[in-house]
Amino acid sequence: MAEGFSKVSFYKIGDIGKTVNLLMSRLKEVYSFGLNILKIRLSRVQLLMLIALFVGLISGLAAVLFKMLIHWMQHNIENKTATYFWVFPIIGLLLTTILIHYVFKAQFEKGIALVLRAIARKASVIPLKDTYFHIITSSLTVGFGGSVGLEAPIVATGSAVGSNIARVSDLNYQERTLLIACGAAAGISAVFNAPIAGVIFAIEVLLAEAVVSYFIPIIISSVIGVLCSKILLNENALFNFILKQTFDYKNVPFYILLGVLCGLVSLYYAKAFKFVETKLHQAKIHFVLKAIFGGLLLMLLYVAMPPLFGEGYNNIKQLANGDFNFPNNISAINNFLQSNYGIIVFAGI
Repeated sequence: MAEGFSKVSFYKIGDIGKTVNLLMSRLKEVYSFGLNILKIRLSRVQLLMLIALFVGLISGLAAVLFKMLIHWMQHNIENKTATYFWVFPIIGLLLTTILIHYVFKAQFEKGIALVLRAIARKASVIPLKDTYFHIITSSLTVGFGGSVGLEAPIVATGSAVGSNIARVSDLNYQERTLLIACGAAAGISAVFNAPIAGVIFAIEVLLAEAVVSYFIPIIISSVIGVLCSKILLNENALFNFILKQTFDYKNVPFYILLGVLCGLVSLYYAKAFKFVETKLHQAKIHFVLKAIFGGLLLMLLYVAMPPLFGEGYNNIKQLANGDFNFPNNISAINNFLQSNYGIIVFAGI
């Protein structure tokens, strides 16, 4: 019976795969047909602008889907399982690890490194699977409470969208690189509702040699991406700070000190992250045990500091507005956070 079931399951999975491939080939044919008509009627620059708009739309929709999945999962976990919410990060890590090893065959690269390597070594070609791979794995990790950001997965997804649309459109290396930047800018702007930040990220991080003419398609993609988020999710800017005091030159030394401290914290974070990652990779234990071990470490952190649960952006907004009463927090911790020294210690930890 088990053998028969596995055969049936295998055939069903195979049929689904064939159906998806057939659908993709049909969509490619339709897109190519429409593109050939536009090539006759439009100049090369106009065509590139139109493709950049399309990249921004697809990347923006992908970012909206990404956020909706994560928020839906976190909402259900926090509301329905408030007493033992800290267990779910272990489940999320296990599901993600099993998916990576058994479905995607352990072919996994981290988001921004994947994009930079593709631009430098692979002629700006990013595999099609990266248009959905990072959304699935990161949704499971963050949705179940894993305290990681949305930046890297949405950059990888948007860049993969831009690269694959560029390939279908038969564009050259420079144009493919430009569309990778367009996809990344649209993804960043849609996630954070910050189109300027998306443009700056694409120019500074992804495009080593930026040309003035690149700005227009990147801006178009970024604006389309943020419009997707504003229309579909009805969200405002993620971080909206209002200046309450006038500039005082006497505070300049404190600004410099803040910059130095932030630089040191960033350096510490990068080194600590690399150290832990290297040690886990070198550990000769089964990958499932590694996921459980990482989940247990997260669980201990969440029990001590519940605001670390999930993506954390709403908690940052809450702190910025002076509200330190977090749900699921131990009352003693909430009382401690009411003092200035308490919030400094909490942020430092």
